[in-house]
Amino acid sequence: MKLYKPAVAWASAALVLRLLVALILHIYSLQIGYEGFVPLQSGADDRYYFETGRDIVSGSYVDLTSLPNAYPFFLAAVFVVTGPSLLAAKVFNVTVSAATVYLGVIAARHLVRLSGGMHSQQRVAANVAGFLLCLYPASVFYSTQVVKDVLVQSLTMVGLLGVLGIFSLSWLGRVTGVLSMLGATAVLFSLRGYGSIAIILASVTFLVASRIGLGWKIIGVSAAAALPYFMGFGLLGISGLSRWLDLDWLAAWREEVYSIGGSSLGIQLRGSDQIGLLVGWLYSFISVLFGPLPWQITSPIVALSMIDALPVWILSVVLARYIPDVIKRFVRISLGPSDFVLIFAIVLGLGIALFSDNIGANIRLRLPIYSGLYVYAGYIAAMGVQAGSARFLGVGRSDACNERWGARAGPR
Repeated sequence: MKLYKPAVAWASAALVLRLLVALILHIYSLQIGYEGFVPLQSGADDRYYFETGRDIVSGSYVDLTSLPNAYPFFLAAVFVVTGPSLLAAKVFNVTVSAATVYLGVIAARHLVRLSGGMHSQQRVAANVAGFLLCLYPASVFYSTQVVKDVLVQSLTMVGLLGVLGIFSLSWLGRVTGVLSMLGATAVLFSLRGYGSIAIILASVTFLVASRIGLGWKIIGVSAAAALPYFMGFGLLGISGLSRWLDLDWLAAWREEVYSIGGSSLGIQLRGSDQIGLLVGWLYSFISVLFGPLPWQITSPIVALSMIDALPVWILSVVLARYIPDVIKRFVRISLGPSDFVLIFAIVLGLGIALFSDNIGANIRLRLPIYSGLYVYAGYIAAMGVQAGSARFLGVGRSDACNERWGARAGPR
């Protein structure tokens, strides 16, 4: 299989950048007495994951059922090869993050190909997505720490590529797409259950309203709906979502786990006030996608984190032009491949907004959302180039830019 050169170039740049940042942070952590772990008072997850992975390899950790997720097993697999090493664990995460950049560039290119874009448009999409993913601040920072988030980010990108594969013009490509989506989602269940359920709900919503052939629509929806059942979450993950519908439990957990620390916004969700619940949920959702907002800045560190959200603020101005078209295609059951990215971002964002009003946590939890949006940014940049060429030639937008899958017959 021939590797796509722009994807290799951006992934290589991402790898070098992340290794350099990881080395600088590691040395700084050692110098101030944090032993190489996150040099923040609130950082403890990385130490726990490292020590647990080390103990699994040595056989001293016996209560495996108490693990919060499967990430320590990934570290243990690394340590079987390298021995217990904090640097090895960091290199593993950095490599996974660089691989995510590669996959994101491939996804952006694939979106343009599915929309009939030419080679030059594919290059534009690849370079825009590669640039944004490579320099994505939160992705760079968390890739240098021993935490599960970059692995979640990478698996989500594999799932995205799997859904896009269902739109392939070849039978083999569609089968590969379904299997990739299911495989990535199954592994994601072991790391972040609600993230995998978000992929499933977004996939089902998207496939039902897409113009893909009925046969593949049935296959994709049935597979996505059945996977959570075999993982113990019920069809469509309903049983896994049941506790999230208990508003009293949700409010208590939200306040105890996320509404703490200096970056909490203090947004409360109370089932006794339905209007207040919806307003609070919407405000939390906006904060997940765009926070910190200017009035939410309470410290220099929170202000610095605005850098993370600035590209999405700019992108949202462009997206405002596309959302009405997405809604129209949804109503007409003619969604195209690129629409899945936006649907997933909304579904996962609404899910995170249920339990988190913490700016620091949101920056980490939204990694898959921003990664998908940066892929979409590459796509719309490429389509913008094509539309601009069309205006220069006097050709209508819809003739020059076949970005709407509804204009095509789609795979049957």
